[in-house]
Amino acid sequence: MLDWLDYNTPKHDYVLVLDSDMILRRPFLVEWMGPRKGLAVGARYTYMIGVNNELAVRHIPHVAPRNDTLAGPYGRRADQVGGFFFIHKDDLKAMSHDWLKFSEDVRVDDQVLNVCSSTSWRLRTAFALVSCWLWCLAGVQDGAVQSC
Repeated sequence: MLDWLDYNTPKHDYVLVLDSDMILRRPFLVEWMGPRKGLAVGARYTYMIGVNNELAVRHIPHVAPRNDTLAGPYGRRADQVGGFFFIHKDDLKAMSHDWLKFSEDVRVDDQVLNVCSSTSWRLRTAFALVSCWLWCLAGVQDGAVQSC
């Protein structure tokens, strides 16, 4: 993602980011999803526990806990989303370097296994923190993250 954005400019205003194992069986249009600049739209993934536990507190302490249940429980540091998201190209460019940084930080966090019970949960939690940073940077919570 980072390399693509560093050397290319998307020709459309919105970019659809998918997990590499997703299959689209019917049209999937940005107009149906309703994202806007500063607000990405994605699928709800309730197993993204990394946005609402000590991993989130350790990696993104500057993000205030949320006080709504729009995309996860009260007190989460970001929304429990994943799989796909539509995001404005400017928002994606703005957060891409931080996305990589937080992905790398979580990958080398030796406490991930203490928080999660299996390797699959470790991977899901790592992605959850990436998602957390993404949604914060996408403007879901105004001013929640430094680089917004």
